Amino acid sequence: MNSLLQDLRYTVRSLAQKPGFTAAVILTLSLGIGANTTLFSLINAVLLRPPAIERPDEIVELFTGDYDGRRYGASSYLDYLDFRERIEGLTGIVAYAVTPVSMMSDGATSRESCMLTTPNYFSVLGITPRLGRFFDSEVSGDFEADPVAVIGYGIWQRVYGGNSEIIGRSITLNGQILTVIGVAPPGFSGTDRGAAAALWAPLGLERQLTRASYSRLDRGSPWLRLLGRLKAGTSAVDVQSQLGVIAGQLNQAYPEIWSDGEGRPRAATVLPESETRLPMTYRGDLLDYMSMLMVVVGLVLVIACANVANLMLARTIERRREIAVRLAVGVTRWRLIRQLLSESILLSLVAGASALLVMLWSTDLLMAFQSLLPVPMVLDVSIDWRILAFTGGVSVLSGLMFGVIPALQASGKSVMPILKAAATAVSGGSPGTIRLRYGLVIVQISLSLLLLAGAGLFLTSLQQAQSVDIGFNPDNTLITSFDLHQQGYGTESGSVFYSELLERISRLANVESVSLAATVPLGGGPGGRMISLDAGTGGSGGEILMNLVGPDYFRTTQTPLVSGRGFSLQDRVGAAYTIVVNESFAQAYQVGQDPLNQRIRLDIVGEGAEFEIIGVARDGKYRTLEERPTPLFYLPMLQHIETLNSLQTATTLLVRTAVDPMELETTVRRVIGSLDEALALFNTNTLANHISVAYLPVRFGSTMLGLFGLLALLISSIGLYGIMAYTVNQHAHGIALRIALGAQRMDILKMILGQTLLVTFIGIGIGLAVAFAVTPVLTRYLYGVTSLDPWVLTAIGLLLAGVALLAGYLPARRAMSLEPMQVLRYE
Repeated sequence: MNSLLQDLRYTVRSLAQKPGFTAAVILTLSLGIGANTTLFSLINAVLLRPPAIERPDEIVELFTGDYDGRRYGASSYLDYLDFRERIEGLTGIVAYAVTPVSMMSDGATSRESCMLTTPNYFSVLGITPRLGRFFDSEVSGDFEADPVAVIGYGIWQRVYGGNSEIIGRSITLNGQILTVIGVAPPGFSGTDRGAAAALWAPLGLERQLTRASYSRLDRGSPWLRLLGRLKAGTSAVDVQSQLGVIAGQLNQAYPEIWSDGEGRPRAATVLPESETRLPMTYRGDLLDYMSMLMVVVGLVLVIACANVANLMLARTIERRREIAVRLAVGVTRWRLIRQLLSESILLSLVAGASALLVMLWSTDLLMAFQSLLPVPMVLDVSIDWRILAFTGGVSVLSGLMFGVIPALQASGKSVMPILKAAATAVSGGSPGTIRLRYGLVIVQISLSLLLLAGAGLFLTSLQQAQSVDIGFNPDNTLITSFDLHQQGYGTESGSVFYSELLERISRLANVESVSLAATVPLGGGPGGRMISLDAGTGGSGGEILMNLVGPDYFRTTQTPLVSGRGFSLQDRVGAAYTIVVNESFAQAYQVGQDPLNQRIRLDIVGEGAEFEIIGVARDGKYRTLEERPTPLFYLPMLQHIETLNSLQTATTLLVRTAVDPMELETTVRRVIGSLDEALALFNTNTLANHISVAYLPVRFGSTMLGLFGLLALLISSIGLYGIMAYTVNQHAHGIALRIALGAQRMDILKMILGQTLLVTFIGIGIGLAVAFAVTPVLTRYLYGVTSLDPWVLTAIGLLLAGVALLAGYLPARRAMSLEPMQVLRYE
């Protein structure tokens, strides 16, 4: 321990004597470690940080397989009852469902996320109220509940200013008056990762708050998520065995319901809470994407370590006489290596502390992408023990990465030649050391090109995605959403509201057209609907995309009509059924060479109902940019309000303007408020911003790889400058001698820049080879890109060469200014 303390004191003194060197190392490492810590903080928030509940390692989630064969689906209420009564390995099972609500309190209306839960929800999770109490079985059964609510800590602070007298006050959710009985503790927003619950209501109020059209006691209606707490000594594997037996029994008792679309028994799965923090549908893809980004920031750290290793090599060359003396007086090689490594690790630990500051700044950039997501996300990226452990581990590993080679180089030299040499003769490095330093620079350049090539791939992919014909024009369009069904509107009152709204908005200045839609293409576009279809000779059925739209929808979205017309105010309740289909629908279901005026039968509003095709719309992109031409049909919203309500979906108002759409936001809000002041608006945005979620993966990838690539280029250019400056310094005598013998200064410039470009081109060549090798791995995250663009590679190569020339020119300029007489006289 005493020797370690001596090493530490010596290290601090030694580094304090070289403040420039120390600052350069810490700054370089801070950038490299900070990039890794920043991305890890996001992974930690999304994947690793447990929810704020008691003993989260005991919580498991139960899934019921979907009819389409997917394993991780919701469960019906009757299934929940069977699981609750028959699974012995759990102390309790809770059921919940999340629904958006319009909350009105003290005259203010907002859109909030409400979680409907069984009475035991908080007790099973081990949550203690901040104020008041939670639900209990005496006043809140599963489907016999008093009108009460628990509000989240966020709403308590944001809406009520932390007023302790909130208990007993009333709030209105979707037109229903509820009494606040409790406030959740800070930091608790439910167990769903990312999407936070703002308040909770008993499951017994589900019909009043959501006005669901299906039966709660229908075993074929899966709408609940299930959580359970393990009994002491029981594992998730044990519960999985019990649940498998129950699932087999349910399949025998209810074969039609408990079988998938191909007649196979539906699966029942139990997973620990730690494995369900990401949506199971996207978990694999998200993990792969995060892994790819972690590899990228790992390469940035390797570049930083290579740069610092170069600095450390230069420093050990300067200290060779000091090191030789220490070895001569009896210091062992191991003790010397340990002391040199202590310098490296101390530098990296200080850089790690600085990296936490870099993380606090750079996470704001990552969180800026939240605005592009279709669902508001609440992620805690604050520093916790996992981030500290990760940063500390990366710091120590970095210290070893850049410290081992210089330490071995310094301690392995023969002592006597160094001690016999003159002081001025020992400042140069051996040919092996010089080659090593050039090799480290080549590694940096190669990895920089790899990162920049990756950024170029993502940028090319983003350009390809943005050039795709999506089938409509999102420019100059304001959108805002609301939910009449949850506010208690029926068919007649909803029809009156929609008609009055369209008329009032259309009269506003700078409004070119206005319409409505059940869903907006891309950014969470139209979903499929299981229907029976009889069209020409192509009678069939299945899941077909459907959208309910208002009058002037095709004009407002500028969706081209191949033939026919769109919907008008006359396509309403009482009129003959009309339909608009897209090109793929007309082709797939053989509605004739001229689909106009053809009649097809759909069971969407009743068995055998006939619809007249009044228009054919151009194909577009509806859910993703990658989807192939997909059949889709449109129905007039004013004619099918009951169908809209059965879908449990909100309505989106679309307003095409002659000015910046956001200039009309306040006016549109005022018009809607004049029709119903209790109606909460949400997702108010421009249509262009709304659909940007479709471009999010490639935009995020190009931004991250671009930033990391430029950071790597900056570090590499500093390393290249350092090695060239060092070379000029070590060969000042030879350069001066050449000048004295008649060499032109331009010859000196060409010589140094030639060495610089040689190193750069070797690095570029290696980087290109690696880039072509890893391109197939990246294409899974890209759109419309299968190989590296030659123009992009040329641009990256020219950028690297330009930076290298600049890095080499500054030392070359110094070499050209050497005065031979002064240098030779000194020598």
